[in-house]
Amino acid sequence: MIIIEIILLNLINSIIQGSGEIINSLLIGLTEKIFYCEQAFSQVLGSSSLMDFTRVYKLFFDFAISLIILKFVKKGFDIYIGWYEGDKDNEPANLAVNFIRAIITALSFNWLYGILVNIVTDFMDNSLLMLLTLDESQSLLDAVLIHISHSLFWGISALIIIICYCVLWVKFHVLGIEMFILRLGFPIACTGLIDSDKGMFAPYLKKLLIICATAVIQIFLLRLSIILIGSGHLIWGMAFCFAALKAPKSLNEFMFAYGNGNILGTAINTGYQVSQVKRMITAVKPK
Repeated sequence: MIIIEIILLNLINSIIQGSGEIINSLLIGLTEKIFYCEQAFSQVLGSSSLMDFTRVYKLFFDFAISLIILKFVKKGFDIYIGWYEGDKDNEPANLAVNFIRAIITALSFNWLYGILVNIVTDFMDNSLLMLLTLDESQSLLDAVLIHISHSLFWGISALIIIICYCVLWVKFHVLGIEMFILRLGFPIACTGLIDSDKGMFAPYLKKLLIICATAVIQIFLLRLSIILIGSGHLIWGMAFCFAALKAPKSLNEFMFAYGNGNILGTAINTGYQVSQVKRMITAVKPK
């Protein structure tokens, strides 16, 4: 049994050593990876990058402006000429104001997004994370490897925590890709501002803010986990890492459970319930 234990511990040690590059760079450049994914991606590709992201954003923006104008013209025709949509007694100025709001929001998104990123970054780096200090004299990898020498149980626990860290590392990249997609489509979502109920714009904006909140919570919990492991508390560090992995699901459940206090929450909750009822009816419908 002792020989098998030694072999397993050596195997675990080799696996953890192989993940050293990921683990020791876990907290490096997270803000850029999440909020400016295309910049981090361009740095990875270097001069071999074949995609000009500036032109990609411009392409989507021009497409969105065309859609906003087209929707404004169509909606005005349907209401005030065709008389088969909306309230024809409603002032045309309201539709014009909504059109201007959509254009201005699409035009100012990059500026507003920059302010949002600055607020989130300042909160994480200068406010929240300054309360948590890391021991710079010891790397996270070394702190994890110390536990392996205790027993096979602690070796397996260390391997689990390393796997969780690697999963989180990938999840941060996925968050960045999601934010990149939302930034591309935001001008298109502004077409919803022409509608009186804001159409797709309200849930779209909510999704963007949820990703920002998820990033803050996950980075905070990850840093707590690293500090606890560095101070020798592997189990507590593992618990905070698991909490970081569950953060997105917890936020979504919170939004559905407590969204009744506002119009957006009510609409999303109602839509969710309707979809569940429809699924149940479809399941029992005779074939």
